[in-house]
Amino acid sequence: MCALLAVLYTVMGTYLLVSRRPFRDYDPSLGWVFYEFGALSGLVAWRLWKNSRVWAVIGLVLVALGYHDKLRSVPGAVIPVFFLLVLFNTARGTFAFHKYDGQQVSTPLTGIADSVAQREGTKS
Repeated sequence: MCALLAVLYTVMGTYLLVSRRPFRDYDPSLGWVFYEFGALSGLVAWRLWKNSRVWAVIGLVLVALGYHDKLRSVPGAVIPVFFLLVLFNTARGTFAFHKYDGQQVSTPLTGIADSVAQREGTKS
């Protein structure tokens, strides 16, 4: 999701800088600001791909702060709420990954493999 935001910010920044016309309520001078947001979103996406808990929280906080104004001005805004829910689920998944990463998973097949290995070890 952060990678999508990075692409959208970069496209928007490029459009503003190339066209030199305002788009909605964004001034063309904000093109470089969109590039900065795109780079930051790309950094967060890369660290989420590496399952970084710290960057999962940083990304969630940054997007929540970015959409705070939109949620206040437009009470029925669906897309910002959707992005927030997706990033919240991403942060939750990152923490769950680290919770279950160090645990030993036992399945019926591992129990069978262990018993076969023990039996073969006792024969020789």
